[in-house]
Amino acid sequence: MNKIPKLKYPIRLDIACGFFQWKKDDGYIGIDMRDFGQEIVWDVTKGLPLPDNSVKEFFCSHLLEHLTFSQAVELFKEIWRVGIDISALELRVPSLTNRDAQAGDHKTIYTATVIEYMLREFNKEKDTPYSFIYPSLKETEMAPYDEVQAEIIIIKKDNPGG
Repeated sequence: MNKIPKLKYPIRLDIACGFFQWKKDDGYIGIDMRDFGQEIVWDVTKGLPLPDNSVKEFFCSHLLEHLTFSQAVELFKEIWRVGIDISALELRVPSLTNRDAQAGDHKTIYTATVIEYMLREFNKEKDTPYSFIYPSLKETEMAPYDEVQAEIIIIKKDNPGG
């Protein structure tokens, strides 16, 4: 069953927040396909049930590996659509060295290079000066939970400063 409350925009969105809802105390609205008591119950592979230009910050931790590559690209398109003109995305996925990276329910394995490639291809597809900018893309080594962490700035205007 889907659950979508009325919200005051722009919001901060925790995509696939899960049971722990790590960002709830930071004011993030949670979205997950299973109901863990978060604000939005929705399958994000069906898009994001939010209006255009309604999210200022995104947090997405350990979701992409559960999606096919094409589903992940579609999610990036939705993030682009619902993000305000300048927004931020914090992204985390298990790295190749993570002992759980190839778990049975994981469909895609990501490295910093793969994420960088995906963002470059998205930028080319948009064919505009607007872009995903990734000022920080690194692979952590905190065994056994090694992960790729990306801090991505989304800019949808030619001249964000003016």
